[in-house]
Amino acid sequence: MKKFILFSFVFIAVFVTVYIALCYSPWFALKLSAPPFEYFMASVKKLWHTKAAIGGVFGMTVGGFVTYKYR
Repeated sequence: MKKFILFSFVFIAVFVTVYIALCYSPWFALKLSAPPFEYFMASVKKLWHTKAAIGGVFGMTVGGFVTYKYR
């Protein structure tokens, strides 16, 4: 059970970090002049499936590595 909780925590932390980093990366950046919150929300919604897939792969990789090393 401890491994599952550790994996979940690491997966969520890495997923959110990668997703937000991709929102502001040059490849996924928006050409939008708007207030910061509106820009952030539009950035989160644009290509969400691609960002979620990339974040999921990174989260599974790091979470699996941490859980494997935890043994």
